[in-house]
Amino acid sequence: MGSTSILPKFTTVKGPVSVGEYIFVRVGGLTFRTLVIGLSENKECPPVYQVVEIDQNAEPAEATSDKNVGGIFDPKQLIHAARACLLGADRCFLKIFTGFAAPNLFSIDEPQIPGVVLLALSIEISLKALINLEREENTTGHVLRALFDGVSRESQEAIRVRLGMTEAQLHEKTDAASNAFNHWRYIFEKGHSAVDVEFLKAMATACLNTAEAVLQTKR
Repeated sequence: MGSTSILPKFTTVKGPVSVGEYIFVRVGGLTFRTLVIGLSENKECPPVYQVVEIDQNAEPAEATSDKNVGGIFDPKQLIHAARACLLGADRCFLKIFTGFAAPNLFSIDEPQIPGVVLLALSIEISLKALINLEREENTTGHVLRALFDGVSRESQEAIRVRLGMTEAQLHEKTDAASNAFNHWRYIFEKGHSAVDVEFLKAMATACLNTAEAVLQTKR
């Protein structure tokens, strides 16, 4: 759904919640699965949440926590996080992706630095979701090539086809962008770092779409 709202004042939440946590909210006879995206310093104010999906059959009368407690991460949560990062990057690169202007590295109006970080993070999380779905295990790290090599051959091929590249081209592009997350979040230490934004955007979209397709086969 993607809409952002504030929990109604009459809604109660069982226990503390944190940003990035999923909660169920019962409003007007419907149950909304929502992602907490903001909290007020005033503990009496309800959290800001983003609606993820509506479940008309769920029965929680109050908002309850759906937070992962140890074990394997919920792949749906990983995919939601990857999609949120990609959406955030799109907003950072609104001008360049719509063809209006080239970005300025340190421009506030065209914030390229967080845009690159978010694109790399979206790719990272989508690849981790694929590993989670295929091997039923969590993985760590930010190096994109290592994560790409960790997914199945079938998923690698699906990503390659979505990108319309040869295997050699995909490996070359992925190697070049492999450390984008680490480099760009501390870009002020380096002054600059070459990056192919268009590839990152295409790769993030391809990885996310592949993870969503694999998730559908698991249902």
